[in-house]
Amino acid sequence: AQVNREIRQGKHMSLTFSSIKELIAERVRMRMVKSRRYTSRLSPS
Repeated sequence: AQVNREIRQGKHMSLTFSSIKELIAERVRMRMVKSRRYTSRLSPS
């Protein structure tokens, strides 16, 4: 039972870690899009 619980905890940890990475990637993507829009607005072309 102890080993099963640890395995479940490990799965949960990896799940949260992947979700955190997804959140960071989404935030970085949004920032990149915003900065790209800002720079395109600044440039004459």
